[in-house]
Amino acid sequence: MDVRFEVAERETKRVNIDYHVEFDDRYYSVPYQPRQQLLQLRATSTIVELFHRGERVASHRRNYGPKGTPVTAPEHRAKCHEDVAQRGQQGSNCAVRSRRRGKVATGRLRHRNCASED
Repeated sequence: MDVRFEVAERETKRVNIDYHVEFDDRYYSVPYQPRQQLLQLRATSTIVELFHRGERVASHRRNYGPKGTPVTAPEHRAKCHEDVAQRGQQGSNCAVRSRRRGKVATGRLRHRNCASED
């Protein structure tokens, strides 16, 4: 009998304000709603999955490109970031209003027309 198994790394990660989670020096997107919350990450040699309260919220093909590379699913972007992405303005920043504190926090994405969608 041939037994097959897949080795997986598991970590708890906090979502950055730009709705990405850092793993292995790369950045994987999650839907923008759970930003700054803790997620469980499961990574194999081919896939990176992110779970929020036991529910999978994102799945990406594992990236082995240059360190610092973002892996962003278009459906994970807040609507206010869609036009920034379409214009190819990578590395710009977006002011995002914290739902709990009502303060403006600055992340990697800045866009003058971006208002909180919370």
